[in-house]
Amino acid sequence: MATTVTTDIEELAVVELTRALEGFESGTIGTVVSARPEHDLYTVEVVDAKGRAVGLIAAHADDMRVRIRPTS
Repeated sequence: MATTVTTDIEELAVVELTRALEGFESGTIGTVVSARPEHDLYTVEVVDAKGRAVGLIAAHADDMRVRIRPTS
């Protein structure tokens, strides 16, 4: 029997890490660039103050909280 994962994390959501991941501290802000809720896997891009990408983080839903939801 397959397990269904329910999450409200969508691509382009701005999220805050709730724990340190891959060298980034808890509290780091990033944008979800890939969402695979059926596998509880999300890719979060972190940028610097000039908008340059400084890292991509593989995360699970419980590793982050949504700060800003994308608009339709």
